[in-house]
Amino acid sequence: MKILQINTLFAPRSCGGAEVFLGRFSDELIARGHDVQVACLSPTPQPRADQKPRVREFNLRNVYWPFDGQPRSRWLKAVWHLRNSFGRGGASDIGELLAEERPDLVHTHNLSGFTSVVWRIARAHGIPLVHTIHDYALLCPSATMFRGDANCTGQCLGCRLLSLPKPGHSQAVDAVVGCSRFVLNRHLEGGYFTRATQHVIHNGDPSGVRAATAERCTQTKALRVGYLGRLAASKGVEMMLDALLPLVPAKCELLIAGNGDAAYESMLKDRYQRHGVRLVGRVDASTFLAGIDVLVVPSLWHEPFGLVLCEAMSAGVPIVASAVGGIPEIMEHGTSGFLFDPHDARALRAHVALLASDRDLHRQMASACRARAERWRFEHTVDSYLRVYAQTLN
Repeated sequence: MKILQINTLFAPRSCGGAEVFLGRFSDELIARGHDVQVACLSPTPQPRADQKPRVREFNLRNVYWPFDGQPRSRWLKAVWHLRNSFGRGGASDIGELLAEERPDLVHTHNLSGFTSVVWRIARAHGIPLVHTIHDYALLCPSATMFRGDANCTGQCLGCRLLSLPKPGHSQAVDAVVGCSRFVLNRHLEGGYFTRATQHVIHNGDPSGVRAATAERCTQTKALRVGYLGRLAASKGVEMMLDALLPLVPAKCELLIAGNGDAAYESMLKDRYQRHGVRLVGRVDASTFLAGIDVLVVPSLWHEPFGLVLCEAMSAGVPIVASAVGGIPEIMEHGTSGFLFDPHDARALRAHVALLASDRDLHRQMASACRARAERWRFEHTVDSYLRVYAQTLN
């Protein structure tokens, strides 16, 4: 099968889980004998046709490249989003690519820069079209539906205006896949993809982490509690640290891995390092998971999926996580860890304290994590997508 994957970014320009997923997914499809090409954007497009998957880079047709970390004025950001919502962006480039390559199927992911017009163009070429929802970008320019310190219960006026053309464009999609039931339902409630067949395929664990950590916590006095991810207020890092500091150092030590806005990182260091919290920066996930006993995922925002939970379970690391977004679809409360209300810091502290004091329970949960991780093996994810492809082609 000849498949064109379309995503805003692709390795080595990877910003998040969608790019990690697409890289591994493309490799797996190629290993199974499929011809895969990836279309992505670049500030300096370079020929990359000699690699696998074949990659075609295009210029971003907008007022600036938004992935360089540079500050922009509020007005310039508004112009960028207006053009991304109501312009054609890179859709014309995709039309030319479709005419040239004639793939059997088009699979779109994040479309910022390309715009949702891509869907209309694929339909005009008569090519079956699958779309995967990885986040809330179709509903919200920030892709989070999180404002201030709270989740949005619906679209604000600005988001509604900027998304006006998108539900109509989405009617060109033949099959839509949500990385969780939660994120799919959010889009269906917004009037998206009403014509498409609807599927939920959890992303699975593309890392294949299998670190032996289940016994290690019995050899140390304090439980090593870790956070792994982007450092941002919406991720609940401060709430986690404030809740768990009373357990340091007698019952646990705290390790925070990841990076984020420089000012926010500096604030975390100033506020918490003097209390013994270790901020270790960006790390290899498998190495970090091999060195902790419990992973905390304290997200305040509605995580669409939460790949780090799959990685932790594969590594045999029990999890204490917020019961928000797609997270409850991944782990089982009381078996592979604990779920808690992110507004209840005492519940978080109680769960971690219990794991610190009951090492037999920790061992049981570590074993349950490895067993549950079998369902997140990436080959199962690929199998599910191939079934959707076959159904869409037929």
